[in-house]
Amino acid sequence: MLNEVGEVMRRIKLFSLFRERVARRMCPSRWSARRRASGSTSGGSAAVESLETRYLLSVDYLDPSFGIAGKVTTAIGTSARANSIGIQSDGHIVAVGFTNAGRPNGSDFALARYNSNGVLSSSQVTDFAGVDDVATSVALQSDDKIVVVGNRGGVWTLARYNASGGLDASFYDFGSLMINFDSLRSDAPSVAVTGGRIVVVGQGVLFGYDGRGHRTANIAGNVNSIAAQSDGKFVVAGGDTVSRYNSDGSLDSSFDGDGTVTTDFGRNDTALSVALQADGKIVVAGSSGSDFALARYNSDGSLDRSFDGDGKLTTDFAGGEDSAASVAVQGDGKIVVAGTSDGDFALARYNSDGSLDRSVNGDGKLTTDFGSSQDRVTSMALQADGKIVVAGYTFNGSFNVFALARYVIPVLNESPTITSANSVSVPENTTAIQTVTATDPENDTLSYLLDGGNDASMFAIDAASGALSFKSAPDFENPTDGNHDNVYSVQVQVTDGTNVVAQTISVTVTNQNEAPAFTTGNSVSVPENMTAVLTVAATDPEHDSLSYSLSGGADQALFNISSTTGALSFKVAPDFENPTNTNHDNLYSVQVRASDGTNFAAQDIQVTVTNFDDPPAITSANRVSVPGNLTTVLTVTAVDPENHNLTFTLTGGADQSLFAINSLSGVLSFLSPHSFEQPLDSDNNNVYLVTVQASDGTNAVSQDIQVHISKVDAPPTITTASTATAIENGTTVFVVGAIDPENHFLLYGITGGADQDKFAINPFSGALSFTSSPDFEIPTDANNDNTYEVTVAASDGTNLVTQTISVSVTNANEVPSITSANSVSVLENTTAVMSVAAADPEHDSLSYSLTGGADQTLFNIDPDSGAVSFKSAPNFENPTDANHDNVYSVQVQVSDGTNLITQNLNITVTNVDESPTITSVSTISIAENSTFVVTVTGSDPEGHLPHYGITGGADQSKFSLNFLTGALSFVTPPDFEHPTDSNHDNVYVVQVAVSDRAYAAKCMRCSVEVG
Repeated sequence: MLNEVGEVMRRIKLFSLFRERVARRMCPSRWSARRRASGSTSGGSAAVESLETRYLLSVDYLDPSFGIAGKVTTAIGTSARANSIGIQSDGHIVAVGFTNAGRPNGSDFALARYNSNGVLSSSQVTDFAGVDDVATSVALQSDDKIVVVGNRGGVWTLARYNASGGLDASFYDFGSLMINFDSLRSDAPSVAVTGGRIVVVGQGVLFGYDGRGHRTANIAGNVNSIAAQSDGKFVVAGGDTVSRYNSDGSLDSSFDGDGTVTTDFGRNDTALSVALQADGKIVVAGSSGSDFALARYNSDGSLDRSFDGDGKLTTDFAGGEDSAASVAVQGDGKIVVAGTSDGDFALARYNSDGSLDRSVNGDGKLTTDFGSSQDRVTSMALQADGKIVVAGYTFNGSFNVFALARYVIPVLNESPTITSANSVSVPENTTAIQTVTATDPENDTLSYLLDGGNDASMFAIDAASGALSFKSAPDFENPTDGNHDNVYSVQVQVTDGTNVVAQTISVTVTNQNEAPAFTTGNSVSVPENMTAVLTVAATDPEHDSLSYSLSGGADQALFNISSTTGALSFKVAPDFENPTNTNHDNLYSVQVRASDGTNFAAQDIQVTVTNFDDPPAITSANRVSVPGNLTTVLTVTAVDPENHNLTFTLTGGADQSLFAINSLSGVLSFLSPHSFEQPLDSDNNNVYLVTVQASDGTNAVSQDIQVHISKVDAPPTITTASTATAIENGTTVFVVGAIDPENHFLLYGITGGADQDKFAINPFSGALSFTSSPDFEIPTDANNDNTYEVTVAASDGTNLVTQTISVSVTNANEVPSITSANSVSVLENTTAVMSVAAADPEHDSLSYSLTGGADQTLFNIDPDSGAVSFKSAPNFENPTDANHDNVYSVQVQVSDGTNLITQNLNITVTNVDESPTITSVSTISIAENSTFVVTVTGSDPEGHLPHYGITGGADQSKFSLNFLTGALSFVTPPDFEHPTDSNHDNVYVVQVAVSDRAYAAKCMRCSVEVG
């Protein structure tokens, strides 16, 4: 049957070419070509008694590529009506409704699927064993499967078809589901697919079903249409009400307070279709009295007052009976409503503000006649390309048939309008001017460019934003415009990609009171202990009086400045050893400002405080208690701001003669032990007085010390662990801690251990450290096992306690070392250079690479062996190194995978004494009766003097050769008539050679022809 359809269509199209010309010139009446066929449709569950497809000529905005002249009619059975339409992702158009399929009573589901050009692809008639099976609505799943809802004698019927037609047996009961509300007769006029769920609405009850047809929701309502929001909520409309439900089926209280809003148009209001705008607003279409009715709601359920003033409107098609059946929102925000007007298809398009779009047919309204007074629209869908497909039915003179029309409403691209000013004033010394603004009726993306003007070369414009600016800031005193009058002229152009509009802009540059400028530097160095910094100076272009102030900087609070003179100073003299700046690095930051009363300039100044030789400071205690019978008192400690070496001396005190001090270490001690019971101090009260001095060689500081002799007390206790771990290559171990029952000052020391000579300890802090960093690979402990033993002691001045500590040194991944030489000599004409050798302390695998050097590109290196080689053998006589001195430089790198090391190699190419070459010809002709033949010539790469000789040839005895000049001659003049050569053919053969006396000679066979 499909082949028959194709042949009929071919003939119809040929016939249409003639009929269309006649119709255009003679009358506007409509005509049709009719094709009938009988038999069963593909994929159908029931036979189709008759099938008729009608293609009609195009008028007005009808799409000529669709059917015939934009219209298609399809007869399925003896009477059929299309109630709903959908567009599949591949462009196929699906229309559903009902047909009586030749039955005297009752009807069946009818489904027709069309190609994008309107040609019928397949049809489906499904009998659900009911008296009146009517399909009322279609929805498409994401996989293009077709979901159809309808009624079977008051019972809801839900069916799912495969994308190409035919019931989907995987859906519920072999493709269909019946829903009976007991004694309640109900209709199901609309269906939607959202979030993998199928939602059905009807008169009185709404059900939701999942992808397997199981019921998921049950709410009450009287509705004709449903639209699913992206958030899972759905909007339903019917009668004079619009409701919004949550995804669980409950009314959404955020919608007009209770989930339902009622809108009164005044007379017999019926809402038949609902659509959602991209901004969340809701558009509802239907009828009021005999007119189209349209309302738009905000997302909260209130009427949108920006829509026709009050949120609702009606449209009359020439006073007839008008009823809107379907509404859709186009991508540009315009609203399309399809319905019926006086028995014809009717279409209206509205702007987003509710006004009729008069670019359509002059008044925003279209009607299409299918040749019957009983044409009726039931559904509409928008294609991805913007075309509008309207479906319904018409009477063909015998019975009702499916009717489809497709419209193409051309888009009129209007020019943009520049809305910004054509003249502007800007102050000198700035580049920004203004942003050129424009509007476009189609809201197309606009681009901006410069299109002329006397001073166009001085401007720039941002193509996307329209920001107009000077390339360089203009100077009022030195205008660069064409007229030198500070009025710059430029023409800008705005385009929407199709249309272009231009505007000439005059930019007037005005004079500006310019800011002063600093003439003093932004950095200065001052010695510590002084407050003066520098005098800030600035100049003003208008010679206004200037005032100075501080305006910022991390250390602003530390400075003062004279407002009249600009003298900058510290509030308190800085101390180099105790910096108070924010970073504590003696670099003070302050911002100064110079103002002419209107404008100001700011400058960040960095003030560096330099050191002054300050005296040292003694940091050790001036009072100490030591037990009797000991000599050691304490170590006098001092710090010097400049870190000079200090010397310690005794300079006084009543008991000075009883003390001694180490001049370098500062260790203060008694000359002999003193007994608590027998004091020897001047007051005999066991309080010994002595004055110590610390000197840095320039400055000195003194301290009076009281040494109290106390009775012997309990020993201290060491509290730290007896084991420790330290990483190789570092000296720090840990701090030995101890406590003393009498809270005496404790001193620490090392008293033993197999490896005590490897350690040092701070006597005051107890910080234990290695004297030199240990090497895990080369342990120096007594057992060579990287466990170092040391015994430490803590003393309270009287008692001593010890502890043996084991310090385990752990491994660290160290850098490999290159052990091969960094210079090498190689002979020319060879590629091998050397193998780079390296050792890794952890014996990790090493990799080699080239990383630099003036001649890096001339070398290769084996990444595994480290073998370095020339890419091409060098020639001593023609060096290619960077300096052309036969010393090639390359940098190699060795890596253990974590650490790496590099080495620069110098490779000297040495000369090789190369053999000479013979440059003279090997074939010579001479006249008979003469002796001279030829002078053999040769060259030597090293320029050595060549020597010549005869080394062979069948006739060598006939020749002689001068070994210095290379002159080859016959011993006796040859006679052509009496040849004496070996072959008696007057061709004498001799082999000559050239040598530089170092390399083997190069030989050449010469043939001498006598003529």
